[in-house]
Amino acid sequence: MPFEIEPQAYLDLDAKFHRALVKAADNVVVDALMSSLHDSIRGYTTLCASMTDDWEDVRIRLQKEHELILDAFLRGQHGSAANLVAEHIDNYYNHARISERGNELRSPY
Repeated sequence: MPFEIEPQAYLDLDAKFHRALVKAADNVVVDALMSSLHDSIRGYTTLCASMTDDWEDVRIRLQKEHELILDAFLRGQHGSAANLVAEHIDNYYNHARISERGNELRSPY
């Protein structure tokens, strides 16, 4: 069920969800990759959220996607969960690309 939360607090929980999912999948390569890219990913997602004029709608959609991913993973449908994760990341990236119209998306690093 959706709940209200500030963007940065949500993004911190989002990162923890993704890290927990990778650890549960026992994927050491992706775990190492996410660890090394943590600051860059955090900066990018924070920047995207700040450029989004419909953050609450985006957050609700992201939360629903997380629920679908977790459900598939817990049911042992790991291929489906992996596909949902890829779609989830693509959706956020594509939304950020749409949000940047009229703005220039730049990394803070």
